[in-house]
Amino acid sequence: MSKWIIFCLVLCLLGTGADAQSIYNRKYLVAGQTVDMTYNPAGTPLENAKDVKAIVYLWRDYVWEADEVDMTWRDTCWTGSYRIPLGTALLCPVFRGGEVLDKGGQNTYAQMVFDPATGQQYPGGHVGWGILRNPLLSATYGIPEFCDAHNRIGDDVMFFWIKQQLQYFPQERANVLKYVVPVLKALGRDSAEMRRVVRGETEFILGDTASTERQIMDAMRLVRDELQDDSLWVALESKALEKFPKGLLARDRAARKICTNFTMKNDERIPAIKNLIRQFPPELYLGLQSEGDKMYYDLLRGYVYTPVVESKDYSALYECMKASPSWLLGTYFWHLVQLPYRNGEMSAVKLQPIATALVNEIFTHPREGADRLVSPSDYRANLYKVHANAFFAYAQILADCGEKAGALDWVEKIRPSFGYRDASFNEFYTRLLSTTGHSDEVIAVLEKSVGENAATQAMLDALRGGYVEDHGSEQGFEEYVDGLKSPEGQQALREKVKREMCKEKIAGFEMKNLKGKTIRSLSLKGKILVLDFWATWCAPCKAALPAMRMAVHKFSKDKDVAFYFVTTQEKVSGLAEKVQEFVKEKGYTDMNFVCDLSGDGKTNDKLYNALARQFHFSGIPLKVVIDGEGNLRWYSVGYMGNPTALVDEITFVIDEIRKESK
Repeated sequence: MSKWIIFCLVLCLLGTGADAQSIYNRKYLVAGQTVDMTYNPAGTPLENAKDVKAIVYLWRDYVWEADEVDMTWRDTCWTGSYRIPLGTALLCPVFRGGEVLDKGGQNTYAQMVFDPATGQQYPGGHVGWGILRNPLLSATYGIPEFCDAHNRIGDDVMFFWIKQQLQYFPQERANVLKYVVPVLKALGRDSAEMRRVVRGETEFILGDTASTERQIMDAMRLVRDELQDDSLWVALESKALEKFPKGLLARDRAARKICTNFTMKNDERIPAIKNLIRQFPPELYLGLQSEGDKMYYDLLRGYVYTPVVESKDYSALYECMKASPSWLLGTYFWHLVQLPYRNGEMSAVKLQPIATALVNEIFTHPREGADRLVSPSDYRANLYKVHANAFFAYAQILADCGEKAGALDWVEKIRPSFGYRDASFNEFYTRLLSTTGHSDEVIAVLEKSVGENAATQAMLDALRGGYVEDHGSEQGFEEYVDGLKSPEGQQALREKVKREMCKEKIAGFEMKNLKGKTIRSLSLKGKILVLDFWATWCAPCKAALPAMRMAVHKFSKDKDVAFYFVTTQEKVSGLAEKVQEFVKEKGYTDMNFVCDLSGDGKTNDKLYNALARQFHFSGIPLKVVIDGEGNLRWYSVGYMGNPTALVDEITFVIDEIRKESK
């Protein structure tokens, strides 16, 4: 049988199934040309869909990438047009209505694409067609969740498509090798035979003057994993380093040299990193990946951060922003915008242009890695989720700069990610609504926030004001607030507290108030003690203090409950004065601040360390509840950010202790 006849039979297998034939307006697809797609949903999973979009997957240069087509309803079908990018070897549309997909059943909607310059198929289409439906290779190289029980093919069929690829495009052997080895293993081929294949093909790549760096790197991995042949591996590496002096392997070797030099001093390390970035600029590697990425990008981060830390010089950030991988942009925003803003190290006015540049780059940055398999609109929508906290900080910066309408626009975009479950977000949202002409929406947001047990004191005060305005007095307000909270949520929180409670005797302890007077636990016997261990350097500790102040106010008339805010893990010298200054600045004069005692003469952490050793916890903020008999009953490390929920937790603990004494 002639090759031409076989070629035509293959085309029939690939592109002339009933499903595939029905959606295109032409029998053969040609790159660079526009194809019209007509999708009749009758009898498909999308028969009753009110809106349909086509996610178009492109197999180009042995990598899948997602694009999309907006479909329009006409008569009985959905229609749309798509210009096929040059280099596309295989086109595979998937139709989506809401969360429901139509992948085309057994035949799929995939079809080979021809090169307009040669009139032949692009190389790689046969392998792509197999990978699309083979569970073994699809897991690593395919479209996520595309391969299923309706369209899957076995490893023997996958091997058939690999052989077809090599029959018509023998020059592609170096690109196909990484797919051959796992298939041969799955088919149970003799290990000696497989090793012969790997050795023969990798030696071919070694001797081929046209080998690409990616092909050499794939061969190196196979030699390492399958042959364990150090000499062949070194020969391949040497070829790559010689042929691609600015390539990934050369870059990674230079980065590794810096990272593994543990004797290098800081004044030597910084110039070395600068030289690395000049020699191997990040724009050469955008969209590329290697096993040495982490080392290189850790050093790139140092290159960007050092001038910021030393002199607030952001020029390196602007220099490297576009060439940095997308995942690093969020890291930049956290360290170079969010932290300086949160800690008050830089004003919003100074941070705004930096934040705006990063936000713009996040949205215009090309998709990379696994993100290439996400359609452009889905990718953009995901950015609002992935970077929700960064965009929240950006909105706060805009508001501080007087751009409240712009801030509100950002808050509305990220609100689904917070879902009224974050008190600081909720408070900021209601404040923006109040100051941008949307006061009529505030009460509804306050009620939803309380319903999620994520409200601040300021929000409760605003809700109280609205309640008094409607009812003429505060009578019934507490019941109204309790009624807003989810009964199921409150019961779940109470059950959580019960599970966390314990009863273990602790030794007597001492603390000092800010005037230097010693407070002994023995003198507090009979009282329920709530100790909040915090430090002036601890951001989460300070963030939790307004919530704890709400708890103090709630129990202010209860003489059997006492709150102490224990400053710990601080340098002893001048500590009382430092805390007094903080208390005055924040207006916490109605809270009882004390100091932990010194354990080693330098740091005041004696009580904290004693409890940490006994109960095997670490970290602050730490909330501890001790009953009237000197038993530790409950503790919690960290702060989740919701004041009303924290107040309820402490309330439930106290309730449970008191139930036992009845």
